[in-house]
Amino acid sequence: MALYEKMIDVWSQYYSPMDFRVYWEGNYYDNDVHDYAEVGEKTFRVLINKCSQIFHSIGVSKGTRILLYLPNVLQLPVAAIACLNVGAVIVTEDPRKDNVKDLVLLLDSTSPSVVITLDGFWSGRHLISSKNTLDEAITQAKKKPEHVLVIRHTSPNEGIPPPRKVLIGKRPYYSLKVCALMTLVHLISVGP
Repeated sequence: MALYEKMIDVWSQYYSPMDFRVYWEGNYYDNDVHDYAEVGEKTFRVLINKCSQIFHSIGVSKGTRILLYLPNVLQLPVAAIACLNVGAVIVTEDPRKDNVKDLVLLLDSTSPSVVITLDGFWSGRHLISSKNTLDEAITQAKKKPEHVLVIRHTSPNEGIPPPRKVLIGKRPYYSLKVCALMTLVHLISVGP
């Protein structure tokens, strides 16, 4: 049994299957809306398996380097454990730095085959467009990833009409525009 499986299975020894395993708090709060999630063991395993299947579908195998260019969001532990599940090597970088130069150095020094990022995210009232920062870094880097997986986190779903009032710090944010720079960009929708 792999270490990541042991880490998840230890939950079963001490907690009820109905207990939540992951508590995630989002950025936006008001009197009526709370941006948070509580994820149980079964749901967590399903998310990990789905992410692992995406990795397999693009040819990720043992030893493939994957850059997790993700802030502290629910998708970070899911993607990290899915990387371990398929035997990939994890490289992490916090996009809150929002530094193209550092990201170029990281891309060139680690040569990841796959990069996973969000379209953008709120850090308090500051919008960080991690996908646009990544696009700029990829154009400057000597070593470019084969695949970029983009999680729709902040940008709107085109099928949903915009609200009358846009709130800072709340998703979706209709002013965030994300375009595909790479020939193979996978846009993964999760949540609203």
